[in-house]
Amino acid sequence: MEDDDVKISVLRRDSSRVMLCFAGIGYALGGVAVQNAEFKRVSRFGTAIYVIDKKRSWGNNLDFAGLAEIVHRVAPGAPVDTIGNSMGAFLAILATKFVPTRTCIAFVPQYSVHPDIVVREVRWRHYLKDIVSWRYRDLSDAFKPETEYYLFARVGGQDDPQIEMFPCARNIQKIYPTHVRYEHNVAQQLKAKDRLYGVIEACLAGRTAAEIAAAHFPGEDVLDPSAPFAASV
Repeated sequence: MEDDDVKISVLRRDSSRVMLCFAGIGYALGGVAVQNAEFKRVSRFGTAIYVIDKKRSWGNNLDFAGLAEIVHRVAPGAPVDTIGNSMGAFLAILATKFVPTRTCIAFVPQYSVHPDIVVREVRWRHYLKDIVSWRYRDLSDAFKPETEYYLFARVGGQDDPQIEMFPCARNIQKIYPTHVRYEHNVAQQLKAKDRLYGVIEACLAGRTAAEIAAAHFPGEDVLDPSAPFAASV
């Protein structure tokens, strides 16, 4: 399925689980950001549905009710997990508001890109001028008690204004490495170390933040979720 706003593709595997995968804004090739389906290997865990927000609207142009219908049609009754990176991570969290979700995995998510909410965030302002209607200004009402959330971000860098906004709850696991190598590219760094899909599998298995940090960030500094930074948001 594709129109001016969204591209949705399905890779059918085991229909006992659906992985709903949201792309980010894309990667610069020749000075142009090109969007492609991301986390392609998650199809090893179940049927994968790849969603690209073509106008980089942070969900404001997407029909989430229609997306929920597609998920049901592809694998009726199957548990759903969502995953995304950056803008895709924002969408993975937002989708849990509309699609009953078991696990949400969000790498370097934004809490909001609205200029009135996270005022220090300026990285994507050039995309925002094309957002005509802000239906989803932030993620303040997106977190659902029945969903387990895993948030990954580097603390101590440019994502701090976003990290500071996320709530604390028993069902929100935060894995925040501190090394500069993880500056807004946690997923890419894990992939380069051949750890990414092990981390994803650990999240799907319900491991705690401490367990994931110990197993998949060995010998590295990862902020304790009970530290003051996490407790203050």
